[in-house]
Amino acid sequence: MRHNRRDFLRLLGLTVGATLAGCGSSGGGGTGFAPGLSPVPNAYQFVPLVNSGNVLPRRRKILAQGTDDGKLPFIGAVMVNDRRNVCFHAHDEAGLKGVYQLLYDGDGDTDDVKAVMEEGQTLPDGTLVGDISVGDINNSNDCAFIVTNTEGYESMQYSDGGEPFERFFTPYDDL
Repeated sequence: MRHNRRDFLRLLGLTVGATLAGCGSSGGGGTGFAPGLSPVPNAYQFVPLVNSGNVLPRRRKILAQGTDDGKLPFIGAVMVNDRRNVCFHAHDEAGLKGVYQLLYDGDGDTDDVKAVMEEGQTLPDGTLVGDISVGDINNSNDCAFIVTNTEGYESMQYSDGGEPFERFFTPYDDL
């Protein structure tokens, strides 16, 4: 079963409606802010999808814990689209940065973690990836990231539906 924002708002409306309907109740049973009502589940269900120390592609692992030099297992934002495709930044056990993705279902079951882009990778345009900034992914699995190469030059790299990355633009390009 797929959930989207519309389903979330519908559940929220039902929850708020049930709560407000019970506010004037003087019946017994139940305690809290709405006596007389049985607990109504909220709209959020948190399920762990990936943990520090989990295996990444090529048999490396996510860094298990923070290091003295400030490297953390998970870095940057987590992006998720309506198709349950999660994209996240992480350091591997060698301390290299990468962007990874996985698919999950409503029970929290996931596919294998896949590498989207990793530090040290050479992209089709010849860019040697040094740093990867927060990017975005949409429902068609298109994604874009700002990449700093090993010489410090930046470019926006774009992937159309999981295809190889291509340089979208660099500083001082005409738009």
